[in-house]
Amino acid sequence: MTETVTRFRHRLKKAVSDLARRTWRLMYMQRPRQKLECLVDSERVFANADTGSDIDLVSHEYAKFRGWDITRLPDDEGFVVLSDGTTAKVFGYVDADLRVQGHATGERRFYVLDGLVSDVILGDPTLDELDVFNAYVDSFVDLKDVSTAEDFYMIEWVERLNELEAKVDDLLSATHGTATGPLVAAPIRKWGRFLGAAKRRGGLKVDHKPGDIKAELRRRLQDLDGVEDQLSSLSLKRMERLVGNELRREQSDNEARKARYCELRIKILTAIRDLPSR
Repeated sequence: MTETVTRFRHRLKKAVSDLARRTWRLMYMQRPRQKLECLVDSERVFANADTGSDIDLVSHEYAKFRGWDITRLPDDEGFVVLSDGTTAKVFGYVDADLRVQGHATGERRFYVLDGLVSDVILGDPTLDELDVFNAYVDSFVDLKDVSTAEDFYMIEWVERLNELEAKVDDLLSATHGTATGPLVAAPIRKWGRFLGAAKRRGGLKVDHKPGDIKAELRRRLQDLDGVEDQLSSLSLKRMERLVGNELRREQSDNEARKARYCELRIKILTAIRDLPSR
């Protein structure tokens, strides 16, 4: 609102912490609304731009995820004062290159601290040196708005997948006996029992002939492939902006969904193969 860190930077005054005791300030303890897209050691990351921090930091989880060797500090050095007034000790530091919008900014020292809500935090000295709020304003991404929209669409498509799987199970229930049978279809027999169950449910809009049921299963297969394409695309977009634990969770969820998709596809294809043509 005041444009102090952009147009009126001359208003800013340096506040020097007590470096004799190696105690630095760290302001951010909640997730920010925006993050700076950059490369740290050649890997894409969304960094927290914290003008209230004296140093650049990375979380301990992220440092382990990247496989970095952490250089330890002496026991009497490396303390940060958090926004709530408490003091924490950093594990040590790593040196890594920082690039913003493809521009090399040189090697930076990132101190490693446990419990950060962001994987990477850029402190005031780096932000001031690079003039990021003017020179790289286009690299700031509002993650909240993006993730909210993607979460909505992801939920919508997952609900479609659930509905599709339920309809396929309904078609194959004569073999399994229930709508939640195993994920590998056996040959479908006993059509009289199947048709009787379909009439009682009243929800199947297919003819009584096995050929028509095969056609319905093929339509469901096309629907399934379309749903998977959408879910896969949304998941890949989310992974492009995630790092650390959040990235690993998204990758795990993506693999679990793909496995579910493959099992359901095998079920449909097996049923289509084993059904008689007429």
